[in-house]
Amino acid sequence: PPRRLVVKVWGLKESRELWSLDRGEARGGAATFSPDGKRVAWTERGDDGRIQLLVWDVGAERAVSETQVDDDASGLQFSDDNRRLAITGRLGSLRLLHVERREPPLVLEGHQGRIHDAVFNAKATRLVTGGADLRVRLWDTNTGQQLVELTGSDEVVESVAISPDGKWLAASDTRGGLRLWNGTPLP
Repeated sequence: PPRRLVVKVWGLKESRELWSLDRGEARGGAATFSPDGKRVAWTERGDDGRIQLLVWDVGAERAVSETQVDDDASGLQFSDDNRRLAITGRLGSLRLLHVERREPPLVLEGHQGRIHDAVFNAKATRLVTGGADLRVRLWDTNTGQQLVELTGSDEVVESVAISPDGKWLAASDTRGGLRLWNGTPLP
């Protein structure tokens, strides 16, 4: 039977539903809040099989952006400035969406297999990703160009991080290994 996706917003103080959004026959997927808490982004698969990405302004109760994304979209990550959104995929797809602009996401190509984590630097000019292909990659978020490909792990990269000053990259793997790279500062 078809499923209906209903997004419900609950008030903790009120202990009740404040409002809801009926998205019709769809299934929810990945979801994340912007760092300022004013927006929430989620993916949903419609009954036609296509996946939509919706960015919702929580206070205004309206969509800021809605766009079709790859059918393998599995992860979402906002930049600290709330303006960009990384969309990672189970099959290695990586897209960057500028939330305010009405244009298709920027395609970043390089990973083979699932991307497990994506993190922006503080200025949102760089994105670090890691995944099943045992690689950590550094990207220019304005051009989509891969700047660096880091190897050395013989395990799946589970998590990546950039230091606040942008001088260090960290990556952990499925066996508990941790690798640090000094970029002083990153390109």
